[in-house]
Amino acid sequence: MNNKLLVLLPASLISVAAFGGVSKDTVVVKSTSSVDTVVSKSSSIVKHNIASVKENVDTVVVTVGKRGLYVSEDLNGDVSVWTSKHKKKEKNFYSHLSGFGLGVNVYLNKDGAMKLPDQYKDMDLNVSKSINVVLNLFDVSQPLISNKLAITAGVGTEWHNYRFSEDITLVKENGVLKTKALTGNVVKTKLTDWWLNVPVALELNGGKYNSFYASFGAVGSLLLNSHTKVVTRDGGKQKDKNWNAFYLNPFRVSLMAKVGYGNFGVYATYSLVQMFQEDKGPELYPFAAGVTLNF
Repeated sequence: MNNKLLVLLPASLISVAAFGGVSKDTVVVKSTSSVDTVVSKSSSIVKHNIASVKENVDTVVVTVGKRGLYVSEDLNGDVSVWTSKHKKKEKNFYSHLSGFGLGVNVYLNKDGAMKLPDQYKDMDLNVSKSINVVLNLFDVSQPLISNKLAITAGVGTEWHNYRFSEDITLVKENGVLKTKALTGNVVKTKLTDWWLNVPVALELNGGKYNSFYASFGAVGSLLLNSHTKVVTRDGGKQKDKNWNAFYLNPFRVSLMAKVGYGNFGVYATYSLVQMFQEDKGPELYPFAAGVTLNF
């Protein structure tokens, strides 16, 4: 180490210690051939190295806490001294958007009730068997405040199973959706749709994965396919699937909420877009709620 730098080093350490708020620390410098280390001991900080010194050619870097002091000698022998504050290491944000969800789904009228229009009243649902399945495959996040608040987005998929309580199925007739009564020993009849989802949400959590979290946002969805399924038992079990869009809106935007702790939570979604195309079917809005296992 250059002699002039050695003369300035003790004064630099005293200056940085005073500037960094550690004036009571005792700084001991131990020099090696390549790297100098500074160990600090005080009544408030024990067995922690909060200062370091590194020599690089004609520059000595002195670090105390979050402060750095640079001492450099140029070719003419002039010495420059300056300080800087170290950038705080960014912490990761732990999103809870990805996961598997299982719940029930229904459709509501424009007033938020389950009462159906008279001409579609036989579309009443068996709610306990109307199963909603959500699978969010992966997500990304952009922290807004430290590692506790962030915008998260992802890609996933979702299935709605609307299990009819009456023995009916859906058909397209004269450009509109209608119900058709079924005969025989009907075991099951339902409408199923499958969606590609892109959720975007604002999430607040405790700064780590195993913490309480709350997430609110929206889900954009694209219809992939849909079908009705009728299962009867007349002289043997028979299944009949009819693959058709049934005038379902191909795009959907839903409000989303998700709260929980760590790997577990509850979720709810409500579509802002009608389930069926306007004037093609009843004015209904899908709603789903359930539990989720995050990963």
